[in-house]
Amino acid sequence: MSDDGNDGKSIDSTDIDAEVAAGSDAEALRVRPHYIRLAIGTLILVLLISVVWLWTQTNVDQRPTGIWAETTHEFDPNCDVECPEIMEPRPIGHGGESGLTFSMRTDPRLDDPIAQWGMCMDSVFTCIGVDLSEDTDERADMIRQCVAHSSCPETCKSHFAEEATGDLESVAAAFESNFIEETAWCSPSR
Repeated sequence: MSDDGNDGKSIDSTDIDAEVAAGSDAEALRVRPHYIRLAIGTLILVLLISVVWLWTQTNVDQRPTGIWAETTHEFDPNCDVECPEIMEPRPIGHGGESGLTFSMRTDPRLDDPIAQWGMCMDSVFTCIGVDLSEDTDERADMIRQCVAHSSCPETCKSHFAEEATGDLESVAAAFESNFIEETAWCSPSR
């Protein structure tokens, strides 16, 4: 044992390590509540963001149900008498040797959502016509007016009007996203 000013007590290195370790544990215990609070706060924030995201996915720009009227007459593949022929039978196959023909009929009574959408689009495109102005502002206004006066459901027309602001490009994009695209807001198959 050596006398190093510790009142005759020698300092062993294991004693120092134990004191440091004990001090570290005490310090670690004081720090842990901070990490726990941080973890809980982060968890709450992630949950809150998840709830907001889910709410926006289910509630923002959701199409109301019942845009299209209920079907009163469904498609009948065997419709002959009531369904006028709109294209004469034509032979199909190579040179008509198969004996098969192709013809087209229309059923004016059909009123399922797809037929209603077709009438809606027909009313818009008939209004627009083929003789559009070269002025893009006039063309954008024409599309807005034709949709507004179409036979499309009011819900679809008002939703289109909200999005169809600005130049021709934005009006055309709004028309496609509301009526044409597979996932369109007013798509009968959505």
